Amino acid sequence: MQNAMTLHQAGRLEEAARAYRSVLAREAENADALHLLGAVRLQQGKSAEAVELIRKAADLRPASLDILGNLATAHARCGQFEQALGVLDRILTRAPRNTNALLGRSAMLLNLRRRDEALAACDEALGIEPRSAGLLFQRANVLASLERFADAVEAMDRVLELSPASVEALNNRGNALAMLGRHGEAIANYDRALAIKPDYLDALNNRANALKAAERFEEALAGYEAVLAREPDRTDALSNSGAVLIELNRPVEALSRFDRALALRPRDITVINNRSTALLHLDRKAEALANVRASLEIDPDNFEAYYFLLANGEFSDGWRLYDRRTIEGQTRKRGYAAPDWRGQKVSGTLLVSGEQGLGDQILFSSLLPELRSAADRVVAEVEPRLVDLFKRSFSGIEIVALRDKLHDGAIAAQTLIGSAAKFLRPDWNSFNRQPRNYLRADEKRVADFRRRLDGSLNVGVSWHSRKAATGRSKSAHLIDFTPLFETNQIRLIDLQYGDTKSERDAFAAATGQAVTHFDDLDLTNDIDGVAALIAACDLVVSVSNTTAHLAGALGRPAWVMPPFGHTRMWYWMDNGAGNPWYPCVQVRPQGAGQSWAQLVASIRSEVASFAGANVNR
Repeated sequence: MQNAMTLHQAGRLEEAARAYRSVLAREAENADALHLLGAVRLQQGKSAEAVELIRKAADLRPASLDILGNLATAHARCGQFEQALGVLDRILTRAPRNTNALLGRSAMLLNLRRRDEALAACDEALGIEPRSAGLLFQRANVLASLERFADAVEAMDRVLELSPASVEALNNRGNALAMLGRHGEAIANYDRALAIKPDYLDALNNRANALKAAERFEEALAGYEAVLAREPDRTDALSNSGAVLIELNRPVEALSRFDRALALRPRDITVINNRSTALLHLDRKAEALANVRASLEIDPDNFEAYYFLLANGEFSDGWRLYDRRTIEGQTRKRGYAAPDWRGQKVSGTLLVSGEQGLGDQILFSSLLPELRSAADRVVAEVEPRLVDLFKRSFSGIEIVALRDKLHDGAIAAQTLIGSAAKFLRPDWNSFNRQPRNYLRADEKRVADFRRRLDGSLNVGVSWHSRKAATGRSKSAHLIDFTPLFETNQIRLIDLQYGDTKSERDAFAAATGQAVTHFDDLDLTNDIDGVAALIAACDLVVSVSNTTAHLAGALGRPAWVMPPFGHTRMWYWMDNGAGNPWYPCVQVRPQGAGQSWAQLVASIRSEVASFAGANVNR
């Protein structure tokens, strides 16, 4: 036995295993030999065998905390978290202040997604040993899993006070900062970790992720390349580097990365979704859609598939997956106790909650007149800037501002506004009920703007989107609208929210033409005023943003230019004249490799033709 232990301590594991087995051949119920042979197998990665050996040792010595501790570890290595938790509870029955067991218990509970209990176990252990770096590290990880990222950063600060060179703490602190959107600080933490341990691949990979999130794509790609140079088969780096290559307009290389990743992990839904995006950027739409349908055979709840399905008019599965947006974190359900509306007639009040951005609320508000007939009373809570416009537009519906505070009063049923679509727009035929226009601008303000816009063909233009994650690719520049001036007697009207002065000045300097801007109209906050100005224009030309939605909902002639690729929103589904959501809108998507100026030039003749007979002054 002593010889076996000596070999074990020297790291000569296979020789030690043979020596322990020799002992067991003579004495089958030697608890020490069973336990230590199990420990060897654990070190060798043979966790299932280790469980059987150590369990036999525990049966022989049920009071041994060392044996129970290794049994819990063996169960955990096998992914048997419930069994590991049961063993740890046995330890704590005998030793309630055993902080290692409490730490392990917290880890098992976290693996079982019982996060609040995991935090409680950690706090209990810290009450016994408050300056334990390991316990503080675990607590920070639990806080991050609870999405309490600011608290996780503070907890990692305490770890680093005790262990300043902990690369794991620096890495995880960076991860929490990245989740808070503080990407520069996150990168600084990864850099500190890599200065201590240059070959720390997790930190290198996470650094690349932060650079990607900060839209520093060239640097992110270099980071992923460094990871792949050391670990060529790392699928997350292959997939993320492919996503970066798409952003760098290198979809052929991106597709190659995704194919490599899928060869390693053919059922990885994230990679399959990314591959669909690459195919979309290669203008191989049929293949992208086929790829999405194949993904649903692997995971019927693949949330990302909703985009492709709804864009293709496959509403049944599309709406079902779109409904998962509350689970996937795209939006949040309100805290009302009332049941969800499922298309039935409601006796009492139906509460309809706006969600996501202004554009989504405007799009889905086309359903409000039909919802009005579904209940005795309908209350719609919407983004505060939309209240005045919606009150004027939707008679018989109580419009209130969407606030953190829940609406008072009895509610019989509730729905997020986008969730009503699966009942009211379940197929193409249901769009026959889609109103041509449903928002009503303030007629007095419209008349005032028209007096100030006399003489020319007044074309409202909007060229920028500030939507997080997609705004960059959806945005043009004002100078890209220059080709419209080749249409006679045209005047461009600024409908772009935000500060546009520098762009208007540059445009005037380059073209000799001024873009009309009303200094007395707040294009960001006065949405009712923006609606009036749009109604006063003869037509609108816009990228995909709130202005485009307003023009469509007001029934104004409009040309909307969605971007090429995956940031084109699903509801601009029609490549031809018109759109099922906005019948008056002409959708003209950007082509592969087409600049915004080229796209604007391509619609110039349509704008000129429209000017002939359809101008409504």
